Amino acid sequence: IYRKYFEAVRGNPDYPIFDFLNVKSNKKNLLSQDQILELSSIVVTKKEEPKSEKDTIKNEPKISKKLVIGKALENFTLPNQNGKKININNFRGKYVLIDFWASWYKPTRVNNKELVTVYDKYKNKNFDIVSVSLDTYEGNLKKALDADHLSLTNLIDIGGWQGTGIKQFEIKGITLNILLDKDGNIVAVNVW
Repeated sequence: IYRKYFEAVRGNPDYPIFDFLNVKSNKKNLLSQDQILELSSIVVTKKEEPKSEKDTIKNEPKISKKLVIGKALENFTLPNQNGKKININNFRGKYVLIDFWASWYKPTRVNNKELVTVYDKYKNKNFDIVSVSLDTYEGNLKKALDADHLSLTNLIDIGGWQGTGIKQFEIKGITLNILLDKDGNIVAVNVW
């Protein structure tokens, strides 16, 4: 288990993966205190200093070259929290905000509250929101959906950072959201 955690943290020093693994380990007593300290030293030595005050608030993902404003978003299909496959092209004819998040990452959970407000305001105006969770365990997603009252179209990319959508769009961090027009073209990336 430690070797897997070590490789995950070492291979992803820019992601908030250490925090997730640390919480999981503490709940299940998977790692010793020395192992946790060693993992944290990897993160501390490899992380860059924040460039601005905004960077200290949340992880600012690098935007993939696949997410070009004006271009059509590549089609993808993921299951919702009930296992039903949902295709993003089913939303053609509406403006759609696709929001990538995870139950274990607090800044994205804060965004969920904003998403609910935006959705309630514009849902009857040809607008929809699709949330895509990076959770690797469906139970965590379902708890977060209930806690955040997220009654949107909620998809799960069960592979986490190795998931289908994450790899397809070369996503390197969250929060990340993509606004599409009625034809499925990218209007904006990281609207807020």
